[in-house]
Amino acid sequence: MAFCPRCAAPNVDTAAACAACGSPIAAAGAPGSIPPMNQQFVGAGGGAMMPKTNGLAIAGFICAFLCSIVGIILSAVALSQIKKSNGTQKGEGLALAGIIIGSIFFVVGIIIQVAARR
Repeated sequence: MAFCPRCAAPNVDTAAACAACGSPIAAAGAPGSIPPMNQQFVGAGGGAMMPKTNGLAIAGFICAFLCSIVGIILSAVALSQIKKSNGTQKGEGLALAGIIIGSIFFVVGIIIQVAARR
């Protein structure tokens, strides 16, 4: 079974192109025919690399507690970068938590401001 290096869809061994996305598929055993699960983490030297945590995800999570608007923005940018990284970056949970916590703190802050004026 050959796997597409672009979308990881399984294809028959004799397929020259992916049935799902149309990308070319390397022949089995040929250089570059690493299974898709490991392909994105192989470095230039052929050794496996672990995905790095996105720094903006960490910053967004921390800022969500201190300044909710900044935390929401940083977390949203981090989430976008992580999704575009094809698995080379991690921290999606931190980014999502930063957006949720920042939003909650923002709404609670508005409620407190409105209640204080009455």
